[in-house]
Amino acid sequence: SGGGQQCGAAIQNIQESDSGLLYVDNQNNLMYFQKSHLASQYSSPVWQLGPTSPRIPYYREIEWVSDPQHVYNAITIAPLSPSGASLPLITPSDGTDVETSQSRYGAQPLQITSWLQSSSEQQAQANWLFANFGTPQRHVEQVKIDASAASPATLAASWELVMGVNVGDIAQ
Repeated sequence: SGGGQQCGAAIQNIQESDSGLLYVDNQNNLMYFQKSHLASQYSSPVWQLGPTSPRIPYYREIEWVSDPQHVYNAITIAPLSPSGASLPLITPSDGTDVETSQSRYGAQPLQITSWLQSSSEQQAQANWLFANFGTPQRHVEQVKIDASAASPATLAASWELVMGVNVGDIAQ
């Protein structure tokens, strides 16, 4: 980290540099997954939710939302230069899709100072950020697990979900 920088700011800089997931898990441990680890972490989702066995049943009052607050389409990555040299900014390579997203949702800026040394990795990060955050993503606002009518196998899986789900887990 840069000299004289607070620990929390240094951790945040590292997280922003590779778009990893920094979170506190259900055991109160500070966890960090690199973007590449997240992408390859599971060959299939950890939790399978659905109305039929062997999926974990849930109540139908589930609320699906598209979150416009997490749209970033004016992405700029500024490479960190230890010597203080002014390096060119990196933006997503698909300018047409960026313009389309900005016309639909307005320009939503995301500016990152990247500590990565490889310009190809920085370009890949800009492209990945736009691919994942250039439009609103659909997610569950709140889900309530229905273990009352479950078979013994799905009842056990329901409790495993309730007691063991983490922020970084993938559900389907």
